[in-house]
Amino acid sequence: MGFKISSGLTLTCFLLASMCTAQINFIRDLSLMVNDDAGTLTNAWTGGLTAPQFSRIDVDLDGDKDLFIFDRDGGRKLVFLNMDPTPGAINYKYAPEYADAFPVLKEWALLRDFDCDGKEDIFTNFQSSIKVYRNVSTPESGLQFELFTNQIFGTFDFGAGDTELPLVCLSMDLPIIGDHDGDGDIDIITFTESATTLYYFRGTGVDQGDCSLLQFECINRCYGMFNESTESNVVIYADDFQCPFQVADPRSAQTRALHAGGTLCDIDVDQNGIKDIIIGDVTYNNLLLLKLEDAVDGQDSAIFVDPAFPVNNGSGPAVALQRFPAAYYEDINNDGISDLLVAPNSRFDGDDDHSVWFYINEGQEDLPDFTFVKDNFLQDQMIELGRGAYPVLFDFDGDGLKDLVVANKEYYEEIDVLPSQLALFRNTGTAEAPGYTLVDLNWLDIPSYAIESIYPSFGDLDGDGDFDMILGEETGILHYFENTAGVGNEANFVLEAAAITDSQGTVIDIGQFATPQIFDVDNDGKLDLLIGEKLGLVNYFRNTGTASFPLWTRVQGAAGDSLGGVSATTYLGINGYSVPNMVRDTNDVMHLFLGNETGTIQLFNNINNNIDGLFDAEPFGLDGFREGDRSAVWVEDIDNDGKWDMFYGIINGGLVYFDGDAVDPVPTVESFNAESLTIFPNPAEDQFTVVLPANGVHYYFIFDMLGKKVSEGFGSNNISVDVSSLSSGLYTVLVPTAKATLTAKVLVN
Repeated sequence: MGFKISSGLTLTCFLLASMCTAQINFIRDLSLMVNDDAGTLTNAWTGGLTAPQFSRIDVDLDGDKDLFIFDRDGGRKLVFLNMDPTPGAINYKYAPEYADAFPVLKEWALLRDFDCDGKEDIFTNFQSSIKVYRNVSTPESGLQFELFTNQIFGTFDFGAGDTELPLVCLSMDLPIIGDHDGDGDIDIITFTESATTLYYFRGTGVDQGDCSLLQFECINRCYGMFNESTESNVVIYADDFQCPFQVADPRSAQTRALHAGGTLCDIDVDQNGIKDIIIGDVTYNNLLLLKLEDAVDGQDSAIFVDPAFPVNNGSGPAVALQRFPAAYYEDINNDGISDLLVAPNSRFDGDDDHSVWFYINEGQEDLPDFTFVKDNFLQDQMIELGRGAYPVLFDFDGDGLKDLVVANKEYYEEIDVLPSQLALFRNTGTAEAPGYTLVDLNWLDIPSYAIESIYPSFGDLDGDGDFDMILGEETGILHYFENTAGVGNEANFVLEAAAITDSQGTVIDIGQFATPQIFDVDNDGKLDLLIGEKLGLVNYFRNTGTASFPLWTRVQGAAGDSLGGVSATTYLGINGYSVPNMVRDTNDVMHLFLGNETGTIQLFNNINNNIDGLFDAEPFGLDGFREGDRSAVWVEDIDNDGKWDMFYGIINGGLVYFDGDAVDPVPTVESFNAESLTIFPNPAEDQFTVVLPANGVHYYFIFDMLGKKVSEGFGSNNISVDVSSLSSGLYTVLVPTAKATLTAKVLVN
């Protein structure tokens, strides 16, 4: 398996393991290079986007408006710094260090300055109403928010005087929040609970001489004098519309169907002084433009419905997202005029690798002329693989550098066409400075096998020296692909078993969402199988065959069905979606990282000599971290510095990368009271053989006379080490074992 990692254990901890706990730390790193056909991805490690909502705010207090994104899928908070405020420039850099300044947000979030201090505040969902956080940032404190109110109230006049009730905004909806009437304070427009009409809550702060009061009155329960059909997104207006003003209580039960979800945005598209309404519907892929005018009765009324927005307000094309589009009117290119962004407001069934449509406004703020730019704004600069991203490292081309394979859950092509694919990124860097270049978004053409929600693992299962592949899938079974390429060649996988069986000849079926890992769990020199699953367990199948002909025998210890008694964390205690990643450090100590439904990362220790027992859950440097739901992790030292690095994927379709910040676990050779190690021939020319202990797999490390690690590897018994690339000189070989550390000097000519 070749995990070249560290646990952060010092020499003292290695010798006195029972008295020490590893401190494992990671630092988020955005500098790891990733390229595709268009060049370098400037925001590669963002994590992907599914249902992003856009607002502008100055997060670094430099006077320029940056971009804040709230992604409904996973409740994610993303900040992009505005790197070039020059008019016409579009240059945003992902800056995750600002995300923690924002509070926990749910369902929707829009940033608007309600108190007229020039700083955007936060409006967000709260129990189908609206919560507000005030922006209290200062140059001294930096970006900072404090809760202003848990619930906004407004006055309703039903004919018997004013009644104060909470403002209504169902969690599935996206309201209009802004100065709709142009009087200087915030107004709010939302769908009613029963949904076909709009509430218009007019802000009254300016009337009272203080816009920060955040007080509202409901001046219209049928704003625009229209309603949306309960059966479709058809809008009924003009003479066909009848406003149900006789409804005394807008919160009472109604005979019409409940509203299923809608998005709102307001833009004055015709310079008549009245902002028109842009509507998205949960079951449709287009946006409706409702043009409003001042009717004879003094109410803003719909006079025209355009179902192909924004074709008639620019050069098109019409919005055509898969479902539930939402519009955002924000100045993206710094020219002082708002542009149009459109993105899905749904977590599911969306084309979420090309789902952020960007139109530049080449007209005026109140007379826009929209020119379509791209359908993947920001997404074209990140690893964005649709829905789900599950990273695994594997040297597919035999050059000695680990490449990056990323499985996804699905790409949305059309209804019921949701193929799973493997993306392959070749490591085009070096052993000390890796970098990745996209080779193929559909490596191995997995959709041709008609399997979904895939997860790969690699290991030499037939003893021929190259790595084969086991592929888990949504139905819970496993597929075996043999690598017929041979050692040192680019992998060539051939499906040999469409359903892997256990040692009794029974198909291995762990239920749903099988996530396998090939790993020598019992340290006997034969590769075993760990399999995560939808219920959150880790299934252990021990190889009771040979290194070249495995037989998979399920092991159920005292801990029950799940290895070590581990269980992935869940939201409702039902589906954990476990993704195991077991690693062995340079001290031969095993650790189990576990991805889960909630997007956190779990770590378990106390595994060595305790396979049948209960593992210990351990905190580490990313304890409690989450960037989104349905996490998966892969841990390995990719830059040859003796420290763990980590790739982390989430359901949003992207990856996050962490550089290891653990204490170097490999002490200098002089630190050991070491036993001798047998090496022959010595002196050596192109290679030499290390006689390793016979009890399992061990790691070896080679140091030059300056104490620099120049090579490492693993094996059992006698192993040949290629030193043809080393300069002539004296080297030290080090092999840590559970009882002692073996060393020997070798002269390379």
